[in-house]
Amino acid sequence: MNYTFQFHPFKLTDNFEAREFNRHILAGQVKGVPCTYAGSFENWELPEDMKEVVSHRLPIGGKFGTVESYKNGYSNIFVKKDGRSVGIVRLFMSEAI
Repeated sequence: MNYTFQFHPFKLTDNFEAREFNRHILAGQVKGVPCTYAGSFENWELPEDMKEVVSHRLPIGGKFGTVESYKNGYSNIFVKKDGRSVGIVRLFMSEAI
């Protein structure tokens, strides 16, 4: 299994520009793709060693919220800090060739 992941911070201001920016981040790679899982990080069927690796992408004081996984191998893992979503870790998993 091959994987890549990266933290994408949200714009936290409450205005049109920030909402559009955040929508663009969320839709990247998954717009129109069927969702295969939506739920908690803890209940997500991802190997524990992978969860540990992905956890190293958390910003200081952050924790994982919900996860959305998609049929094309991408997942958006929401990152929360002080009770507010501050971004996502986007994970892509593909079968090794």
